[in-house]
Amino acid sequence: MIVCGTDLGPSGEHAARWAAALARVTGHSLRLVHVDDAEHRSLDAFPESVRDAAAAFHARLDSRRAAHEDQLAHLADALGIETERRLLTGRPWEQLVAHATEARASLLVVGPHASGLGTTSRRVASHATCPVLIAASHEPPNFEKLPWIVGLSHDDRVPALLKDIGALAAKTESRLIAMRVLPNLPELDGEAGEEADALVAATNAATREELARLALDLGVSVEPHVVSGAPAAMLLAEARARGAGVAVAARSGSRPRDALRRFFLGSQTERVIRHAGEIPVFVSPASSEP
Repeated sequence: MIVCGTDLGPSGEHAARWAAALARVTGHSLRLVHVDDAEHRSLDAFPESVRDAAAAFHARLDSRRAAHEDQLAHLADALGIETERRLLTGRPWEQLVAHATEARASLLVVGPHASGLGTTSRRVASHATCPVLIAASHEPPNFEKLPWIVGLSHDDRVPALLKDIGALAAKTESRLIAMRVLPNLPELDGEAGEEADALVAATNAATREELARLALDLGVSVEPHVVSGAPAAMLLAEARARGAGVAVAARSGSRPRDALRRFFLGSQTERVIRHAGEIPVFVSPASSEP
């Protein structure tokens, strides 16, 4: 199942269209979810002197919820695909993550990211237990023609990331370009320049060997690509040049400082999401290990 979170605004409509397009090509069922952040409280929680005002406010909340139900139904009907609907109450990112986990979703789709660290899309990507796709603010592409630039980190998240994006690529027949970014290497002459070239060549060979081993069970070919520079900037530049999406991993870890890193996804993943613009971003979830 694909679960799609929508705020019923332009961002949520983009998310819904991307989710519907993916549901068509993958054969997965689709469920649209809107989370209303206004909760009812019992009138008994209010002093008797203000209960009439509280009751009037509750009536307005009921009216707004009914309007949201109508909007959700209209959006689902406009997608042209059989779509389940759910209207939940609470904090949007918490409810989306919990619902996707409960539904055993294979993918959670959310709308285009905005500036700032507190957005729903970033929090969902940070805490979800399934892969997350942050849709772009343009119409969904022909997914067979949408390659994915896969950011290879230097930790144990690479196999899980390749497995997650590989499962999607196998369904959509997309190409994967696995990209390993080395630190900036200065242009050197003579023997030092030859050593730098040899380092890049050795890394390229090691990456090819690693990918050949990891890609055996993916059912999709993986093209290795090694460059040097700032990782997030290089991933995004390559994606723009190829008309591709970017696939990255949320950070996991057990040290105290990793709790904060998990919340902010890991510095490189956070930078990719922050600066992606019109590029769709696929985020493989952090390890569930503590």
